[in-house]
Amino acid sequence: MNNAARQYLNELNRYLPGKRKNRKRLSDIELSVTNYSEEFNVTNYLLLVKHFGEPMDVAGDFIDKPDQQNIKSRRTAVLLVFMLLIITSFASVFFTSRAMSSNIPVVQIESVIYQEHPEPENAE
Repeated sequence: MNNAARQYLNELNRYLPGKRKNRKRLSDIELSVTNYSEEFNVTNYLLLVKHFGEPMDVAGDFIDKPDQQNIKSRRTAVLLVFMLLIITSFASVFFTSRAMSSNIPVVQIESVIYQEHPEPENAE
């Protein structure tokens, strides 16, 4: 990677928030900038800006477009929680109604504990 491409990517990285997300989002544009600068032997920063756009504008486009994979995983998580709530509700209603409608006699068990009283010693 030449200096112009490195400068462009560093400038772009400055405008993107967060470090971890930057690596994922920059990988595609980094490949494009590197390939373009090597293919056309571009060593001038301004030519890269002319072709790809101002780094601030490119970073703004990244920020405006949410990560599609992140959206899909959130949507899947919400759907999963919703389905679990529905299944739990139906199971609760089913087992409660089944228990109430069954004709199982209720048996009550009583325990009686007898305590023996010792006889008095001088019981004459």
